[in-house]
Amino acid sequence: MCLDEDVGIDRDHEDPCSPSVRVLVPGARYPQIFAACLRAGDARGNLAFDAQIAAVCLEQGARELLTLDRDFARFPELTLAAL
Repeated sequence: MCLDEDVGIDRDHEDPCSPSVRVLVPGARYPQIFAACLRAGDARGNLAFDAQIAAVCLEQGARELLTLDRDFARFPELTLAAL
C-alpha cells in the first residue's frame, strides 16, 4: 500500500512505493522544541503553524526544508532549499 491509500500511519511508517519517504510525527521532545521555535521565530497567529512544522522537522533530524515559504527563515536551525 502507498501513502495515498487508506492506511494507518504510525511513527515508523515508510511508504513502500517510495522508500525514501518517511512520515514525520511529533515525539516526546516535541513540546519543548515547539516552544523554542515559537520563541526563536517570534511566531504568533498563523506563524504558529510554521513553528509546528519546524519543530517536528527538527525533532526528527530534518534540518533542510524544501519550501517557497520565506516565513520559515524565522527558524535559524532550519536550512531552506528552493526549487
